[in-house]
Amino acid sequence: MRRFNFRLEGILRYRNMIEEQRKMDLARETSLYERALRSLVEVQEKIADVEEKLARKSAKGLTGAEARIHLRYLSFLKEIERERQKELEEANERLEEARRKFIESRRERKTVETLKEKAYELYLEELKRAERKLIDEVAANKIARSIADKRRSP
Repeated sequence: MRRFNFRLEGILRYRNMIEEQRKMDLARETSLYERALRSLVEVQEKIADVEEKLARKSAKGLTGAEARIHLRYLSFLKEIERERQKELEEANERLEEARRKFIESRRERKTVETLKEKAYELYLEELKRAERKLIDEVAANKIARSIADKRRSP
């Protein structure tokens, strides 16, 4: 009997390839998101440090010029924080899109794999049917020979 041949094997290989590519895209976007998050956290920590220093210096006495310098620097850091927050949101959107595409490609691959599994089960059933038919034929031939031998012998 012929060996198992899944007619959609090429499509399954293609879907596997697409899923792997999407998995790499997801890993890259995850890495970029984490980098953007670390960058935002660094700026937020810097802002907290500057605010703490400003509070300590204010308690000890701070000149107007020193206060303006600290406040300008704080304003600069807060602008950077807004930019980093925006970058994080954009990275999150790209991450979610990459995740959606990966899940979709995995679902498409699994659909074809399920078809392959069902086709293989049908193939095995067909093999069993053919084997039973062959066994039945062998048994029928054996019985027919036995009957023929009994008729020939007096």
